[in-house]
Amino acid sequence: MINHLQSEINCKNFGILLCIHTGIRIGELCALKWSDINVQTKLLKIDKTMIRTYTKEDGSHLSITPPKSRSSTRMIPLNTWIMHYAILLQGDTDNYVLTNRDKPIEPNKYRLYYNRILKELELPHRKFHALRHTFATRCIECGCDYKSLSELLGHSNVSITMNIYVHPQMELKRKCVELLCDYYK
Repeated sequence: MINHLQSEINCKNFGILLCIHTGIRIGELCALKWSDINVQTKLLKIDKTMIRTYTKEDGSHLSITPPKSRSSTRMIPLNTWIMHYAILLQGDTDNYVLTNRDKPIEPNKYRLYYNRILKELELPHRKFHALRHTFATRCIECGCDYKSLSELLGHSNVSITMNIYVHPQMELKRKCVELLCDYYK
């Protein structure tokens, strides 16, 4: 999927790559404007999310609100690889990242776009949120400490990160138990 997204780079494909490299939620991604990406400091500011609410009186309403918790407001460092695409695609500061226009795409419509890519590439269906899980797991595999990962994901404590988002592969588990060989020799 990453190869496909890179080979056909556009704002929507960049959004998926950005999630793979930052672990942001789909609502946070849909609310992002180019002004939230600081090219000089290579930082991504997360301070809003997009949600659709339903009421009997008003029906459906799309809104941009503060993130789901205080700890979800955060700054995420961006790596050089993802910054390359941000600089390449960057539009007007008031434009939304995914559309490069002053009108956003809502999470449900963007999720449909993501699902179409999976189908087109004949990849197994995975929920969009799986990108967040994958980010967390890969960070742990690369040696990221739990506290830093917890803050990158916008969690209020490390146990949320560990219990919900980190799925070590069998190889890592095997490596852990093999370490005991040297200890007991």
